[in-house]
Amino acid sequence: MALNDQTLTTAYVDLHRAFPEDLHIARPLIHIFKDAGKLDEARGLALGMARRMLARGRSGNAIGFLEMCRNLGHPDRDEIEALSSMARLTSDGLADLEGGEQSFALIDQLSDHEAMDFIRQAQLLPVSAGTDVVRQGEVSRNFYLILEGQMRVHMHAESGRSIALNTLVPGHFFGEFACVYRLPRTANVTAIGEALLLEFSDASIAALMQRGDQLSQRYDVPVSAIKALRRLDTPVSMKDLGQQMRCDPSFVTMVADVLEQRGLAKREPNAADRRVKNLVLTDRGLEIKAAMEQETLGLMPWTHALDRSEREQFLELLRKMCKSLAAAPVSPAARKPEREVNSATGVSSPVAG
Repeated sequence: MALNDQTLTTAYVDLHRAFPEDLHIARPLIHIFKDAGKLDEARGLALGMARRMLARGRSGNAIGFLEMCRNLGHPDRDEIEALSSMARLTSDGLADLEGGEQSFALIDQLSDHEAMDFIRQAQLLPVSAGTDVVRQGEVSRNFYLILEGQMRVHMHAESGRSIALNTLVPGHFFGEFACVYRLPRTANVTAIGEALLLEFSDASIAALMQRGDQLSQRYDVPVSAIKALRRLDTPVSMKDLGQQMRCDPSFVTMVADVLEQRGLAKREPNAADRRVKNLVLTDRGLEIKAAMEQETLGLMPWTHALDRSEREQFLELLRKMCKSLAAAPVSPAARKPEREVNSATGVSSPVAG
C-alpha cells in the first residue's frame, strides 16, 4: 500500500536526515510542514537549508530558500536580509565548495513533484534486530532504502562460513539490480538493530528507468551522461566533476568519452594548471542541455494552469522581483507599508515594513 500523508511525512523527515543537502527532499518537506500547520518546523528547515547552501557556495539555492523564509513569515528578518546580501555578493563565485552534495541518486533527475510521486509509491517497513531483509540466492521484486538503523551485508561460503562484506547506514539502498533484472540475491542483508526502511517494488524503479531511457533516446545521450551534462554550466575539471557526481574517476572518464564522441563536450587544459583537463560543453552540448531543461520546464504546473497571457504576466512579476533582489537592500524601517492581497476575493491588509 502506498504511503499516506502521515507516513509520507515520516519518510521525508527520515530521508532529509539521511540526505540533508538534497533539494528534492528539503523543498517538499518544507511544504509538507507548512500544509500541516507546522510553521516553526517549516521556517527552521528553510533557514537551515539557506545557511547550508550558502556555506557550500551554492548562492542561487540559498536565495531560493531565503525567499521561502520570507513567504513563511520567518521572524528573523535581520539574518535573512544579511544572508540574502551575502548570497547576492557571492552568486558568481565557485559552486559547491565541498565537492558534491549527498543526494538520493535515484531521484536526482526528477522534479520535486515527480520525486514525491516516486517516494509515495514506497512502503515504510519497520525491521527488528536480526531480521534478514534479503536472503542470498532468493529472487524477489523489491529493493530498499535505509532510513534508520544499520544493516549487515554478509554471504555464506560453500564451506558454510559467513563472510562479512559491508555495513550499510541510513541513505544507502540495496537490492535494486537484483530487483530489476530478476537476479538471485548475491548476499544476505540483516538488520544489526531496530531499523526502518523504505520498500520499493520493481514496478516503481522500472517506471523510473523508463523515464530516463525515453529522455536518453530522444536526445541520444546515455542516461549515465545526462547528470554530467546538466552539471556542466561552466568548465569543470574531471576531478571536480567526479566529486559533484559522487563517482570514481574511471566513471567520469567514461562519461567524458561519451560526451566527446557525440560532440557535446571537449577536454581543454586548465588555465591555472595545464596538467589538469577541464570538461567544457560545445555549442551542440549547450543546445542539447537547453532543450532538456526546456522539456523539464514544460512539466512545471504553470505551463498547464496558466494561459499564454497569464504566463507572460507571471514572468514579468518574476523579473520585477529579481530586479528588486539585485538592487541594494533597503532596511525594513525605510520601507513604506504596502497592502497585500491575502485572499481570492481581493481583500487586502497592511504589510509591516
